[in-house]
Parts: sequence; C-alpha cells; structure tokens
Amino acid sequence: MYRSNKMKQFKHITMYIFALCLSFGIAMPMAMAQQNADSVSVKELYQMVKELKKDQEKLKVLQRQNEQDSTRINELNRMLEERNKRIEDIESLLVSYKEAVDRNDAIIRDVTKRVELTDEARYKIIRMNLIHIAELLEQINGELNTLYAIVQIESYRNLLASLNNPADESMGFSYHEKVREILTKTTSNSRQGSRIMEVANRILQDPLLSVVTSATPIISVGSSLVSFISSVSVNDRRISPEDVGNFKQELDKYTIYYIKLNRLNTQFSSSLENYQLQSNSLHNRVNNFVQFQTNALNIKIPERQPQDKTGGYLQTVFLSYNKSSIQQYLQNLEQQNKRGNTIDYGRLLRSNPQISEANKSTSELIYLYKQFEYLYEQYLSMLEENSRGTLKILEEDVLNKNLSNDPAKVRKQMEQLKFRKEEALTGIRNAINLKRIRVTVSMLDGHAPAGL
Repeated sequence: MYRSNKMKQFKHITMYIFALCLSFGIAMPMAMAQQNADSVSVKELYQMVKELKKDQEKLKVLQRQNEQDSTRINELNRMLEERNKRIEDIESLLVSYKEAVDRNDAIIRDVTKRVELTDEARYKIIRMNLIHIAELLEQINGELNTLYAIVQIESYRNLLASLNNPADESMGFSYHEKVREILTKTTSNSRQGSRIMEVANRILQDPLLSVVTSATPIISVGSSLVSFISSVSVNDRRISPEDVGNFKQELDKYTIYYIKLNRLNTQFSSSLENYQLQSNSLHNRVNNFVQFQTNALNIKIPERQPQDKTGGYLQTVFLSYNKSSIQQYLQNLEQQNKRGNTIDYGRLLRSNPQISEANKSTSELIYLYKQFEYLYEQYLSMLEENSRGTLKILEEDVLNKNLSNDPAKVRKQMEQLKFRKEEALTGIRNAINLKRIRVTVSMLDGHAPAGL
C-alpha cells in the first residue's frame, strides 16, 4: 500500500516536471516520462527541479542581455542616421560651393570680355541699366505698398481669433460650457452644488476671459476653479479627492487646448510684426536708393515732409523719376553729343560721369530685389505654417480627445480655416505681380565692371 502511494507521488511529480519542461521549451515525450516514473528516486526528481530553475534563471539573463543588445543596436542605428545626415549636409555644401565657383568663373569670364568693350557698347549697357533701374524701383515700391495693405488678411485672422475665444461655440463647445458641465458632474452628490456653480459662474464672467488675447486668463481661471473645488472638498465628504483629481484632469484638456492655440497665434502675430519691421526697413533702403540715383543724375524730386510715409512719398517721386523720364534724359545727352548723324559715345561718357556713377549701383538694386522676394516668400510661409499648426491642434487636441459635443462642427471649422488660408494666399499672389518684376530684373546687367 505504501509502495503504491509512493509510486503515485512519483508519477505526479514526473508529470509536474514534464509541464515545467514544456513551459521552457524542453522536449520530454509523455511516454518516456511515464515509463521512467517508477525508476526515478525523489532525490533525483528534486535535482531535476533545481536544474530546471537554473535553466529558468539562465533564460532570464539571456532575455535581459537581448534587451540590452536591442537598445545598443537602436542607439547605433540612430548614430548611423545622424552620420548619414551629416554626410548629406556636407555633400549639399560641396554642391553649393561648386555652383558658386562656376558662377564666379562665369562672371570673371564675362568681366574679362567687357574690359575690351567699345564706348558705344558701354554706353548702351549703362543706358539699359538706368532705364530699368527706375522701372524696377517703381515696381518694388508699388508691391511693398500692396504687401502692407494685405498684410492684415482680416478674414483669416478673424477666424483664428474666434477659435481662440473661450466664449466662442463655433466648434460645438465653449470653455464656459465645458467648465459648467464638468463641475455639475463633479458636484452631483454635493448639497452645495448650486453654491459652487454660482461661484464658478462669477469666475467665468471675468471680462478678460471673453476677449482673451493671451493664455493668462485661461490659466488663471483654471487654477482658481481647481483651488476652489479643492477647498470645498475639505469640508464636503461628498466630493472626494478622486472627484477633485478627475475635475482637474478634465479641465486641463480644455485649458491645454486654448494654451496651445494661443501660443501658436501669439507666435504668428509676433512673426507678422517682425515681418512688418523688415518690410519697413527694406522700403527705407529703396527710398535711399532712389535718393542716390536722383542725386547722381541731378534729377529734381519733391522734398519729403515729416508726415509722409515712405511708400506714399515715393509715389510722388516716381512722377518725376521713372522709366520715361530717364529715357528722355538719355536722349537729350545723345543729342548733345552728336556729330552729324553719329553719336560720340566716348565724349558722352567723359562729359557725363554721373551716368557711370549711377550705373555702379546696379548689383545693389538686384540685391534689394532679392530681399523683397525673400520677404514675399516669408509671408506666404508664415501663413502656411500657422495654418498647419492650427489644424494639427484641432485634430489632436479637439477631435482625438473628444472635446467637442459636435465633431462635425470642428471639421467644418477646419475646412473653413483651409479655405481662408488658400483665399489669403491666392489674393497675395494675384496682388503681387512677381513675374513682371522678374522680367525687369532680367533686363539689368549687374555684372558690369566698376569702371563702366
């Protein structure tokens, strides 16, 4: 009887070992385990269990080593990607350097050729430059005035302002409404619910919150409400610490949304102000260039009055200094230096050094034009960047977090934002005739030698 019970124990232990073996991937056929059960001692079985435990520890060590190796491999891959990027950057710099060298070689070849130009060829280059300089200056002034007029992009900025207003309900919710909704849920078991709501309404009725221009009022209101609920919960057991925590967590979703949106729009406004400063600076340099040209050519222009803005003043200047007036000016010089039916270009250049002096600034004007084109592209990029950022916030912080009771309204506002952005970009591109200016720039010869 005793031997029979002992054999049963052996069999049970053997089956347990077999199960353990399977869990560690160790093959032990059932038939073999059953066959050897009678011939295995208890001591041997315990020894087998100890060996299995050792194998288990070894497997854990191997798993940890595998995780460490994976981390090292990921780090090596990241370092490899960084080095590849550096190599790509260096290759890009080499390409740019080669292009610059090629351009300089072309300029040197061109200048070398021009040294041997005849007086007639030199004059014709100067004549062409002076005419198109006047034309380009007038065009740049007009486009800068246009950019200043449309920089406000009212419809787009008004839409941004409404999205950023906590009282606005165009997306199916407002900050005020959500605060009341969360408060009602938090204080549903409290006898002081009506009193709590009354205090909350007073906080929400702060005028600054309805016409918010920064995130400060939102943060202040959120902190005040959380502090208030926390203080009430101290004496009201029906509002648990968990309720207060949930209230703060839910409120933070909306507070963070408005903070993100406000930060993005503050950056946009700051970029627009910086852009305006750059635009004004460029306009002043254009004015200085006009003054230089008219002084060099002895062309009389109106005096600027203290109240005159740069763009408006230059419009009056271009009534006297323009493409047609320069053409007439040069025709008079040609008539004065005629010998029979032939123009003495050498005498014309020697007796009128002012035209060579005015011509020397051609390359500087081309540089001013490039600054204008950069400003123009910068303006378009600002709109694109702000639109992308706003749509991302609406997607990730409103739709994905289910902040709105009506997601369809959010999507409608997103489509409206895209439309207003495209409307603004199209209006700018139509207003600024960049193709026309580029044609004028292409007519300028900015590689003429300094003494030309």
